[in-house]
Amino acid sequence: MTTTFDQDHIVTVTVDDIATVVEGPDTVYRYDLPGTGIIEGWAVPAVVDQIKDLCSDYWPDIEVVIDAEERTTEMLARTLLNKGIAAYSSDVLSEDDPVELDVGEPTQEDPPGTRAVFRPKEKSRRPAWATITNAAIGGVILLVAGLSWWAMSASLPSADAGVTAAAEHTSAGSDPGATGSGTPVSDDADDTSASATPTEVDNEPITVEAEGMKMKTPPNFTLTPRPDGAMTAQGPDPDLRIVVAADPVYGVKPEAVMAEVLRMVEEDPTLTVVEGKDSADANDKVEYIELPGDGSQVTWVTWVTGDRQLSVGCHSRGEPTHAHKAACRLAADTFTFEGN
Repeated sequence: MTTTFDQDHIVTVTVDDIATVVEGPDTVYRYDLPGTGIIEGWAVPAVVDQIKDLCSDYWPDIEVVIDAEERTTEMLARTLLNKGIAAYSSDVLSEDDPVELDVGEPTQEDPPGTRAVFRPKEKSRRPAWATITNAAIGGVILLVAGLSWWAMSASLPSADAGVTAAAEHTSAGSDPGATGSGTPVSDDADDTSASATPTEVDNEPITVEAEGMKMKTPPNFTLTPRPDGAMTAQGPDPDLRIVVAADPVYGVKPEAVMAEVLRMVEEDPTLTVVEGKDSADANDKVEYIELPGDGSQVTWVTWVTGDRQLSVGCHSRGEPTHAHKAACRLAADTFTFEGN
């Protein structure tokens, strides 16, 4: 069974190194959103917002066809699918056929090589968010939408490579017959090694700060700016980074901001509120977990203080370890903003 969609409900997104072109009821050229920005993650939320603005009359009942290189297509498609929007590569379409969506089991009549396109279940619709969404909680939405680990950390060293290298080093050092193992260690040397004083480890927390944002972290963490205005703190562990943001709420009541955050979490299938952290009280923090779909996990904590919404996102490459959780709790408990 197939369903043919009205052309107004179909959006084509073309991405290259120069710009992103969104074609639907109208055509918009975004030279501020190049393909490199999508690969790095910071341009993804803006592309999604542009699609939504262009098709606001039909959102979320649209189909998005992506014409881009494979990695860019995967990044955009995953983000849109996580938001309940059907999205797929232009490669699945035939130039001579109308745009169709396969909503049933494949049959033997399907032409060889046809790829089924996933159609999310219909989501309940509600009126478009008021200005509070764009102004007060825009920072959180931007952060949540783009935190795919592989897209944001292409330059990070591979943890698996480090483990492999360590294993090889241990194996070589423990085998007297291995190349480079040298002269076997004497019993006297073993006794001396066993009685040696353990090396002291400096694990006192440090304070990191930049652009008015300040918090405590384990030693050797540094803060670096992100293109979306947030900051990333990263230390020796290549599998952990901490993202922080301080977004203005422009006078909106704190409880209203927290209510919108909870609504956002409820409507996004990739987000889950932490049990017992689902209050919208003005003085409470909301804590929720994001699963970007690439095997990584982000634990978010957000609250309003003064005229700022503070957000701390602890992003682990895989399942968070106890050390990750402890480092993140330290950061969240001490994060402040002292700017204008």
